Amino acid sequence: MMHRVSSELTEYVPGSFLMTDDKAPVELLGMKVIDELIGDEVAYYKKAYEDGGLSALLEKLQ
Repeated sequence: MMHRVSSELTEYVPGSFLMTDDKAPVELLGMKVIDELIGDEVAYYKKAYEDGGLSALLEKLQ
C-alpha cells in the first residue's frame, strides 16, 4: 500500500498564507462557556465587595 500511495505523492510547496485554527468555532464557543463560568464564580465575590467593601471581601476569603 505504501508503494502505491508514495508513487502519487507530490512535494508540498508552501505559499504566502499561514493557515491556523486559532479562531476555530469550537474554540470560540468553548471560551464563551469558560468566560460565563468564571463570571458566575466571581459574581459572589463582586457582590460581597459591593455590599461591604474590602473588609467584607476579605472575610469571605477566610
